[in-house]
Amino acid sequence: METTKEIVKMRIESMSRPIDIFPRVLPHQHSWLNTYGNNFLFWRGSRAQLVISVSELVKEILNNKEKAYLKTETEGYLKKLFGDAFASSYLEGKDIFEMLMKLIVIFFRNGLKSRLPGLRKSSNDIESEKLEQRIRDRIIRMMNKRVKVITEVDNLGRTDLLGLLVEANKNTDENDRLMVQDEVDECKTFYIAGHETTTTLLSWTVLLLSIHTDWQDKAREEVLELFGQKHPNAESIARMKTVHNALFGFTYLQLF
Repeated sequence: METTKEIVKMRIESMSRPIDIFPRVLPHQHSWLNTYGNNFLFWRGSRAQLVISVSELVKEILNNKEKAYLKTETEGYLKKLFGDAFASSYLEGKDIFEMLMKLIVIFFRNGLKSRLPGLRKSSNDIESEKLEQRIRDRIIRMMNKRVKVITEVDNLGRTDLLGLLVEANKNTDENDRLMVQDEVDECKTFYIAGHETTTTLLSWTVLLLSIHTDWQDKAREEVLELFGQKHPNAESIARMKTVHNALFGFTYLQLF
């Protein structure tokens, strides 16, 4: 059975229903959990995927002490996006981030498409390869600049993520040394992870503030009381108790 078509159909249908996160985001898994139980197998193109939702089995797989469960290799557009995993200037970060966003669009555009091996490269394949290479070149350029800083001024620039990655690349122990491609992949992962967590938190906060208008009024009053028409500063931001409670309270609601 070609289940990728079924997944697309379910996702389209789910968008017309009232908001209920699990069945809206993963309607196929929600439906199949109800139909087949906590553990089931489905096909994504030519590859079988096993879904496990029993907590004890999940813990066993994640712990993997005996190395019995092989780590899934990242493939296709997702590998170009994240790799196998800082401080930078705003313009450098902005350029890398924009290219990563283009890769995300390509990934979601092709995420549920099945392709036969041996076919000619599509326009998406060509574009994603160019983006991947440009991102890699840009990150390596950033790392080389950091190496120069560390070399010229001892210990300077080793306190942030990029500095620590560069230092790991110079480790004399080959077993602990981080290869250049690993550094690139880690940087890509952190760019995406940092953006996704922040945008998700802010999106949910705005949505829930629009629903709970009493909290919206309290937050607005606090901001006006502390800042008025002035720009926010670190000292006053630390005193924003209502906004802080709203952000982390809504995060709790989002998770549970």
